[in-house]
Amino acid sequence: MSTDSTTNDSTPKGQYTQTAHAQRVVLFQYPKVVFLLPSLVAALICGIVMSIFGIDQAVPDKAAASQGASSFLTPQNLVGVIFLSIFAINLVAMSVDFPRYSALALVFGGTTVVLIFLIINNKYPLIGPLNRIVSEVYIVANATFYFLFAAILLLIYLIVYTTRWMDYWEVRANEILHNHGPLSDQIRYPTFGLKFDKEIPDILEYMLLGSGRLVFKVPNENRSIVLENVLWIDRKERQLMEVLGEMAVRLDVDDEGMRNANKR
Repeated sequence: MSTDSTTNDSTPKGQYTQTAHAQRVVLFQYPKVVFLLPSLVAALICGIVMSIFGIDQAVPDKAAASQGASSFLTPQNLVGVIFLSIFAINLVAMSVDFPRYSALALVFGGTTVVLIFLIINNKYPLIGPLNRIVSEVYIVANATFYFLFAAILLLIYLIVYTTRWMDYWEVRANEILHNHGPLSDQIRYPTFGLKFDKEIPDILEYMLLGSGRLVFKVPNENRSIVLENVLWIDRKERQLMEVLGEMAVRLDVDDEGMRNANKR
């Protein structure tokens, strides 16, 4: 079915016509657990690797280790180290906000520390003792552990997805609705004179799921409405501008109609 995009010449000048803009924007606030997605993917990959390749999980023989066969380099240990490293980085990213400048400072600071370490190691051998410490690290888990870890996260994601409708916000052209509670209690705010800001408090969370913060400034309200952890915030911002722009068009049309009526 094709849609005719031409307008009727008989339409009175100044009359409001319905646009193809979004009629409403639904906004959800997600808990921080959604940012464990990299750990979920890592657990699935590690479980698949352990199950397909049938890696031996036995602890390397001490005699073999004394002859130079480090347990750290065994496949099962490397899989465990990779998983725990991703999990640790994921937890740090969730616990601390990294604005743009802080993230750049962290990168440059880490690079500086590595360079200083290499310079000191050139004069005082430090890698040897570190190698001995690392060689004692041995992490192993079977495929069931990784799959159960992923299953627990998937169950939590399912609960979050189904319960998000118990507390969400709905922005329409003429009002903002806050739906909350099991019986969908509503609080209404007008959009006349509404202003909103988009903020990116954590660049890592933004890179992962496009997460950010929306701040609505409603006239005659003492406090601003702050929505944390709104996913794909750039797309939500475009939709909000369309919906609120539709309200502005309606106000302009109404003002023009009143002026024409006064002239008559």
